Amino acid sequence: MRILIFIEVDVVIRHFIHSGALTGLCALHDVKFIFPELGNKRMSGINPVELSLPSPYEHISTSHVRRFYWKRLYLTDQLSWRPGSAAKAMRKLQRINLGWKASIMLGALSQPLIRQIYHYWIKLRLKAIPNITLESLIDLDRPDVIIHPCVLEGLFINDLIEVAKPRNIPLVVIMNSWDNPSTKRAMCGIPDWLLVWGDQTKNHAIEFAEMPADRVVKFGAAQFDAYRALPRLTRSEFCRINKLNPETPILLYAGSSKGTNEIAHLTLLDQAIMKGELPNLTILYRPHPWGGGGMGGNQLLKQRWVNVVIDQSMLEYLERVENGDNSKFMSDYADIHDVLSNVDAIISPLSTIILEAAMHGKPALCLLPLGDNASHFKCEVEFIHFQEMFNMKEFLIARGLDQLISRTNELILRAANPLWESRMKECTNFFVEPNSEPFSERIIHFIESVDSIRRSHPD
Repeated sequence: MRILIFIEVDVVIRHFIHSGALTGLCALHDVKFIFPELGNKRMSGINPVELSLPSPYEHISTSHVRRFYWKRLYLTDQLSWRPGSAAKAMRKLQRINLGWKASIMLGALSQPLIRQIYHYWIKLRLKAIPNITLESLIDLDRPDVIIHPCVLEGLFINDLIEVAKPRNIPLVVIMNSWDNPSTKRAMCGIPDWLLVWGDQTKNHAIEFAEMPADRVVKFGAAQFDAYRALPRLTRSEFCRINKLNPETPILLYAGSSKGTNEIAHLTLLDQAIMKGELPNLTILYRPHPWGGGGMGGNQLLKQRWVNVVIDQSMLEYLERVENGDNSKFMSDYADIHDVLSNVDAIISPLSTIILEAAMHGKPALCLLPLGDNASHFKCEVEFIHFQEMFNMKEFLIARGLDQLISRTNELILRAANPLWESRMKECTNFFVEPNSEPFSERIIHFIESVDSIRRSHPD
């Protein structure tokens, strides 16, 4: 079977290449990876020659003009009025991202009737400037299946949908993270198949991306296969490396990418332990790998806390932040697995690591520091993928710093109760479909079944 795999963004490399999720498929079939032109900013300086890819690869140039038009289609659709809090949150975030001038212009173009005329004009423009580079590649390689792991927006997705359908080439799109179908989606068409994490994202794909239900497959997450293995470190080894007392409860504070004031949060927890408002415990701080340590993150290493210790595996990243380098840090999932396996509970202001901790059976507290001066956070806290988590009794919520200490005390009580481990793991099944078979094997079976369907229905 001839397969083309299109990859265009750094985080997908982390989750699908570094994880080995596609290695088995490459060993069994004739696979080629397709990347955007070398130096494209979405790749964050990653050069495929350094990736030890299991199959050959090729670069193709991308059309900025076509992407501009696709983005206009998407934005005027997003800014058009729809009922519901999820749609309202998206409109609000898009206006922040666009700025007031572009918001006014695109807001006007998103009005009924005007939007339909504008979309018709854009589609005429797209027809007038076809993606000859992509069409030539596909016509030359003649793939049986095209695979596109992505965040449901970007350089390739809409052109792939447009080019693959008339050629009867199945396009399998694989979502990267849990917010993709509800907030990141910029698809202006329907791929043949969309592989999602679980029940939550299947519901979102049907509602927001208008995918047919029978074309959305609950498939789990490639990156979480790293959690199938035993952690590399025992509790005593982990504590030795991080200079922690293994007998003292360890509470992980995991940072987010939302620009919140993490130094203030950590200082409040540190002081509460010293005052006796919290029991004797250690706060292990792990910054988000591209959150920059939040507001004033370049000052994190200068802090002098008594009960807060920085995760040793993230010191290199914080040193870079201190020196003004806020580029993404592709942390190793094995490091995350070691951390989550050896802490007792977690606090985080909106990050996927909350789900990952629950998958490890750890009680979790979502901190919503609504007083922080972080505009993106205040928008994103309203997104449906977070709201559905907030509505689950398994997750504790601190709505503001005034609730942080009391909720943390509740969290510590849960951590001491062994019944919470199974309860946390079970609740994550709504977000990530459980599977006995690794992603790397499931994807082989699925792609082979897609090709079999194509062969049995050549027209």
